Amino acid sequence: MSRDFWSDDFGPTLPDAEFTAAVKAAQLRVLDAKGRERRVVLATLVSEHAFEGNDLWHTFLQSLRNITFVGAGGRQDHLAAHLLAAVLTLPNNTAASCSRHSAALGAHCAAVRSPMFTPHDAYGYMTLPSFALSFAKILTLANVLSAGADVLFLDCDQVLFKNPLPYLLERDMDVQLTGGGCFAREDDKPDPGFPSNDINIGFVYLRAVPMAIRAMTDWLHIVVHRARRGSPTMDQPAFHIMFEDLLADGLMPKYITGTILRSELFPQYCNGPCGCNTKGKKLGQKGNAERRDKASGMCRTEAVRNWYNFHVPCSGDLNKKAQILVDFVAMYDKAIGPVGSRSDPMHVVGGPLPPSQPPPAAVTKGRALAGLASEGAAGADSAGSWSRRSRLGL
Repeated sequence: MSRDFWSDDFGPTLPDAEFTAAVKAAQLRVLDAKGRERRVVLATLVSEHAFEGNDLWHTFLQSLRNITFVGAGGRQDHLAAHLLAAVLTLPNNTAASCSRHSAALGAHCAAVRSPMFTPHDAYGYMTLPSFALSFAKILTLANVLSAGADVLFLDCDQVLFKNPLPYLLERDMDVQLTGGGCFAREDDKPDPGFPSNDINIGFVYLRAVPMAIRAMTDWLHIVVHRARRGSPTMDQPAFHIMFEDLLADGLMPKYITGTILRSELFPQYCNGPCGCNTKGKKLGQKGNAERRDKASGMCRTEAVRNWYNFHVPCSGDLNKKAQILVDFVAMYDKAIGPVGSRSDPMHVVGGPLPPSQPPPAAVTKGRALAGLASEGAAGADSAGSWSRRSRLGL
C-alpha cells in the first residue's frame, strides 16, 4: 500500500501530468500583507463514496462557490475555481466521477490511486483505507508545495462562510492550522510552543517555503515507515512527531514558523453545538462551548458573524455531517446574510486594488523556492531530522 505514495529509491512519488495540470489550473495569484505575490491553491481529498447519495460534497463545494471576489482583469471569481479535488480511487480509474459532480462549480479534479481506495468505502477510522488516506493527504500537500504554490487544505466535512485567504495572508507565517480544542489564543505571531497537542489538520495553510516542503517529506516518511514496521500511525499524530524533529534540530522557528488559529473564528462541532467562546479568558485558558438558544434554536448572532468556517469532524457518518452543515448554512443566511457577504477584500494580481488599501511599496515576485522568509532553510542541516529516527522508533 505505501508504495503507491513512497518509492524506496526516490522517496515521495511524483505527481502525474493530470495532477500537475490541475494544480496549475487552480492557482490564484494574490498579494500578501507585505505586497509579495503568492500563488495559492485550495485542496481537498474526496472519495467516490462522497458522490453517492449524500449532500456533503455539494454543500462543501457550494460554500466555496458562493465566496466571490473580483479577480484578474476585473472578472468575477470564486474560491471553488481554485480548488484541487484529489479523488481517491482505484488503479486505472479516473477522476471522471468528480468531474461530473464538480465541474459546473469550478473545481479541478485529479485522481490519486491506490488499491485501498474502493469506491463504496467510507474509510472507517484506523482501517487500511484510512491509513492510505493519511498517505494521500500528506503527498497531496507535498506535491502542491513542490509546484511552488501555497496550499490551503480543507477537509470536505466543513463549510466556509467568509473568504479565509485575506486573514491568512495577513499573517507572516509558514504554517497555520486550526486547533482541536476550545482555547483562548493569539494567532498573529509565531507560536513558540507550536504545535501543541491541540490541533486539527482539517484546515491547514502552508506556504511554499523550502522547509515546509522538506517537512512534508519528513511527515510522509514517518507514516510510511511506521506502517512498514508494524506500528502504524495516522497523519495527525505523525504531524507532532515531524515538528518535534524540527524543534529538536533547531530548525524551528528559524527556518519555519507556525501558529494555531483562533478557535472562535474557525470553530468545530467537537467543541460545542455552536463552536467555542473564549470571551474573558486569558491566553491559554480553556473556553466554553457555544450553545444554541433554546427558544430560537439559533447560535448567538455575535458568534456566527465572526465565523470563517464551521467544521464537523466528529459528527457521525457523511449523511449526518451533511445535514448539520446544511443547517449551519441556513442559519448563517438567516442571521447574517448570504455566504461570502462578509468577506474582507483580497488583492488579486491583475485585479482592482481593494478599498482603503494603499499600493504596496514593492511587489516582489520571488516565489518561496527563490526567496521568502525561509530561504535559509536550503542551507540548514538537511540530515538533521533524520538523525533522530532511533528516538522516534523509525
